[in-house]
Amino acid sequence: MEIDVVPAMVGWSFHVGGWAHPEYNGFVVCKESVPALLDAWRADNMNKAKAAA
Repeated sequence: MEIDVVPAMVGWSFHVGGWAHPEYNGFVVCKESVPALLDAWRADNMNKAKAAA
């Protein structure tokens, strides 16, 4: 899949000395890409469930 994503900044981590660094968790995608990503995620979960059975 060739879908553009960017890291999602969710907050700041403060360290000794007053330095702050951004914290990232997850990704941000364009709204138009959501259906394709959900379809791929569902297909992957179905394949994993079949393999586990």
